[in-house]
Amino acid sequence: MMHMSTSEVNNYHICLSTSDHATSQLFSLKRNIFFRIMQEQLLEEQQQDIEILRLAKLREIERKKKLSEKQFKGKNLREHSIFYTTCVLAFFSVSAGSSILFLVPLYVGKLLHLRKNVMNFLL
Repeated sequence: MMHMSTSEVNNYHICLSTSDHATSQLFSLKRNIFFRIMQEQLLEEQQQDIEILRLAKLREIERKKKLSEKQFKGKNLREHSIFYTTCVLAFFSVSAGSSILFLVPLYVGKLLHLRKNVMNFLL
């Protein structure tokens, strides 16, 4: 074993204490960097969770909006039957009226002409 003088021992302790201090600073720096990275990752995860919740809420609002529009626009069987019955009746009414307007002059014209001939024959 080597023999050291008192000044060498003091210098050695100063070097060790400086080295220990640098090591502890390095460890502290690494620990701070690690915690900062963990905080950033946690923050990113929280932001992703918030974004997922926001999208889910938007989808839910959109679904409720579609349901309310569907309920407003939706018609049941009774409403459909009334609508189509009205359409069919209107179609037949218009068809009957137009056919009467078209056919009456043909028959009435012949009847008037026939009546005129009968009157002329009788007179």
